[in-house]
Amino acid sequence: MLNRMPARLTVLLALILLPVVSIQAQEPVTIGTEHTIQSEVLNEERSYFVALPESYSWSKDYRNYPVVYILDGNWYFAPFATAARQLAADVSPHIPEMIIIGVSNDGQRVRDASPTRSLIGYEGLKDEGYGASGGGDRFLDFLKKDLIPHIEATYATSGYRLLAGYSFNGLPVLHSLFTRPEMFGAYIAIDPSQWWDDFVIYKRAADTFGTRTFENKALYLATQSEPYPVQHFPTAGDLTNVADILNAANPVGLHWAHKSYSGDNHHTLQLTAFMDGLKHVFNGHKPTLETLYTRPEVIGAQYEALSTRLGTTIHPNEGAINFMGHNLMSYLKRPDLEKALVHFRLNTKSYPGSANAWISLGLGLKAAGEQNQAATAFERALAIKPDNQTAQRELQALSGPREN
Repeated sequence: MLNRMPARLTVLLALILLPVVSIQAQEPVTIGTEHTIQSEVLNEERSYFVALPESYSWSKDYRNYPVVYILDGNWYFAPFATAARQLAADVSPHIPEMIIIGVSNDGQRVRDASPTRSLIGYEGLKDEGYGASGGGDRFLDFLKKDLIPHIEATYATSGYRLLAGYSFNGLPVLHSLFTRPEMFGAYIAIDPSQWWDDFVIYKRAADTFGTRTFENKALYLATQSEPYPVQHFPTAGDLTNVADILNAANPVGLHWAHKSYSGDNHHTLQLTAFMDGLKHVFNGHKPTLETLYTRPEVIGAQYEALSTRLGTTIHPNEGAINFMGHNLMSYLKRPDLEKALVHFRLNTKSYPGSANAWISLGLGLKAAGEQNQAATAFERALAIKPDNQTAQRELQALSGPREN
């Protein structure tokens, strides 16, 4: 009996400790971080959220990222940031990796989102809850003078910015395009509250779209298709009116699209519309599988065309191109070293400051028997990261007589 006690005690202790170990092993899933900034414009502290690209930690020293600012960040930062990351992932991403900023409304949604002052709500009746309205211009000034300079001084940003907002916060998206077009390159307005202040946004859209050009600008307008019951929402009106103005004016230089979401209403289209908006802005970013596997030589021109339209430089995803190079060189049953080298060279052209890009090119050149060129590529990698063991090892292996 005494001989059996230690074993039984061991089992008993394990059963007792098991729940504790399981609890301690749990880790929260982190999407981003929360921060605050003291606004000189608003004279108040404001909170915001930041989600960085997965590649940011190792590539921020040699590359810059576009930034998307999401209004109502306290509600939509997490789902929108996750969606944007997914669209930028894998071998044929729809969009580039981006820094994602969620701007919290901090209890000032009515004040900050409304471009004009009005006390008339969506029911067409006076509502004192809109007493703080009319602060839209100051809020955009906060973004322009406080938050954006802070973000661009803190993170590796490219200078290309997008603004996305839903419902009442779709108003500042359009208001920004009309009054401060230099702030953002692209705008995603998700079922904006077009009824506000007797449809004032229609008047501004008509005045703006018919008289201005919008070089390198993009706009995606999403609206619902399910009508509101008019007995409760007499101001609902025709929610495609801004789209009608766009169709009539067809503003020069504006890459725009409108979609009315069949089967969705105001409360269900947010995430789908945001993703569609990103795809529209970066239309032309996603390489086809045919291109990746058999025509990689045209990828550079594809991204040059996208960059020209956007007015900013967009490169292919470094990780995706690197994967395709190694896939074509080593992993496929029918490898194509020539095509692999096209991918590797594209990465060194797009990211000359990436040691990994030069190492991959060196490995490809070595496999092709180009020892001198391979050694040069490894030397370029070591110039960037002198302690890189792979480059050191490969150079040492090539240190004998080189013949090409």
